[in-house]
Amino acid sequence: MKPISTLLLSLLIAAIATTAHAAPKPAKDTPKPTEPAKATPEAAKPIEAAKTVKAPNEGWKTWSEYYGRPPRYKLQNWTVSDASETFKDHGKSNGKENLTFTLRKSDARPQGTSGGTRVELAWDRWPEQKVEHMMEADVMYEEGTKTCIMQIKSNQNTGGSGAASIYLNIRNNNCLHHSVNERVVILDDKAFGKWHNIKVAYNPVTGQARVWIDNILKFEHIYRDGGIDSAWYFKNGAYWGTAKVHFKNLTFWVNPVKPTKEQIKANEAENARKAAERDTKKPSTPKPRKK
Repeated sequence: MKPISTLLLSLLIAAIATTAHAAPKPAKDTPKPTEPAKATPEAAKPIEAAKTVKAPNEGWKTWSEYYGRPPRYKLQNWTVSDASETFKDHGKSNGKENLTFTLRKSDARPQGTSGGTRVELAWDRWPEQKVEHMMEADVMYEEGTKTCIMQIKSNQNTGGSGAASIYLNIRNNNCLHHSVNERVVILDDKAFGKWHNIKVAYNPVTGQARVWIDNILKFEHIYRDGGIDSAWYFKNGAYWGTAKVHFKNLTFWVNPVKPTKEQIKANEAENARKAAERDTKKPSTPKPRKK
């Protein structure tokens, strides 16, 4: 048997050898190594789909659907040229008109002639004057055009001078405007040679008149002159100036939503008030002098 001292010495040597071969433990405050972050591509963002603009006449009826017959027009070729040189009817496609109007300086009527130079269409008076109507067309006017191309007009009960709730015209700054005096810009000078869908509408009961370009509302106002006691109708083409204007898919719409009795009553009261104003402004007939 080995002495105790020798046994203790052997155990100590074995312990030292085991400790030397053991893996060192990391210090508590030493952070564990981490793998470098992998570069990941940015998530692909979906391309937003183009929003479809709702047509303002959705749910409306075409003129033919509402009245049971297509609208008719009367050509006003108030020029010194033959109508074959100023107006071209290209025929219908899907029941819609395709037209071209040309107005040159040489077409102008002599000074002093009654009525301004024009080549335009006057469409049927609206059979129902108490509902909203719309004219729609794809329109392109060539560079150099300076004329009126679309009107919503009445010549009855307007004080004698006629009335236009919508009057779209191209002026000297090459922009499409509403009105001659107000000159509200509808389209800028980049519109030459480009097709745009134009919609114009008027409600004689409420007086609301509106213009849309490519189904975007560009202009609206309240126009009370005439009201439901007038005979509203559409005109399109070239009225005064010089022009080369093209119309495609020209069609007419009627809003089937009827006005309320309250709206009609308010309109009648407004018309009566305006009529009274016009009467007070009429010059009185002078009394004959006594001889």
